[in-house]
Amino acid sequence: MQMTVTFTRWKPERNFYTDNLDCLFEFSVVDSSLIGTPREIGSKHIVRVTITDTLMNDWNLAGAEGSGITEEMVKVAFQGAEEYISEQLRKGLLSEKELPSLFMSTKDFPSSCPYNIANIHYPEKTTFEVTIDERIDQPHELNQARGGPKAVILTALPVEYKAVRTHLTDLQEETHPQGTVYEIGRFSSIIRSWEVGIVEIGEGNPAAALEAERAIQYFKPDV
Repeated sequence: MQMTVTFTRWKPERNFYTDNLDCLFEFSVVDSSLIGTPREIGSKHIVRVTITDTLMNDWNLAGAEGSGITEEMVKVAFQGAEEYISEQLRKGLLSEKELPSLFMSTKDFPSSCPYNIANIHYPEKTTFEVTIDERIDQPHELNQARGGPKAVILTALPVEYKAVRTHLTDLQEETHPQGTVYEIGRFSSIIRSWEVGIVEIGEGNPAAALEAERAIQYFKPDV
């Protein structure tokens, strides 16, 4: 699976107290196969990249001493952001609710610059692609035949059912041999696509227990 990452906004600044470079990057992530289609709606994220003044001095980045911000410093921040975002995507750790941070210091980076800065084309370049192993979508052998993990959600009230339903796409009805009517749809995050069965069962524990057992036997869901 190919994901396209696009930087939409960035703000580099020197920290007044530490002289470190702090750079906030806003970016979006979308499945590359959806680009140009009506479903091209990317998730939006922010990442903070900090490069310590000591590391910039070791790497002989122009303007490392003092309060100025140079093109070389910004290029390195961009490259660090690309590598960090790529790693988070491959691990499935990227979240829209958290502010991930990369702290570049002499503790975790070599004393000499690992980049050929002349070959870093940021900030003119604004996008890059990340290849994700699709096997992450299939943690169980059974899911290889299903095309992804499967979940079943049982709700007691109509308002709950409608709230869950709004998050699903490609909905289809499916009727259990004993008469229960489910709707089957898909829920997709950045790197996973779940097949989700939903049903409104009404209030009451006995009905919930019966329908839960029936759904588990019928769909054999992961959750």
